Amino acid sequence: MPAEFPWLFEYSDDPVVGSESRWDRAVFRPLVQIRVIGPSGQSEKLFALVDSGTEYTLMMRWVVQSIGATFDADRAIPLGIGGDTLRVSPSDVELRFGPSDVGEDQWVQWPAEVGVVEHWKAQWPVVLGQRGFFDRFTVSMSRHSQMIAIADRDDFDRLHGGSG
Repeated sequence: MPAEFPWLFEYSDDPVVGSESRWDRAVFRPLVQIRVIGPSGQSEKLFALVDSGTEYTLMMRWVVQSIGATFDADRAIPLGIGGDTLRVSPSDVELRFGPSDVGEDQWVQWPAEVGVVEHWKAQWPVVLGQRGFFDRFTVSMSRHSQMIAIADRDDFDRLHGGSG
């Protein structure tokens, strides 16, 4: 049984920039822990950046390979990421996600097609984007409170008349 929504997550210190930012203040990012699961059940638990500006959920190639999933390089598409254009190949994985204060047995798991990237400049192995994450949850991000609120998308649509 999934934990009750909404799930709240505090922004985290950027592990690279930290307090060394150009404006002499800490840089905070919307990071959450997820589990990525391959077809035979192999998995990786890691931190992912929640990024509403990314169309696809993206993963480094090593993550997909470590869980025994495959990707189709023949179907790769060019995608702009951080000022670069990279080739992104599709892969089917399972994602598991939930609040940090409960056991993983209360997390939600779903199938997602993700984009596999050989490498990029970001330090996170996973970027949760519009397809594969934002289409599964209703996500609210507040820079002021430095919090992310995650709600079930169907509950939000029922309350607010969306077409989900």
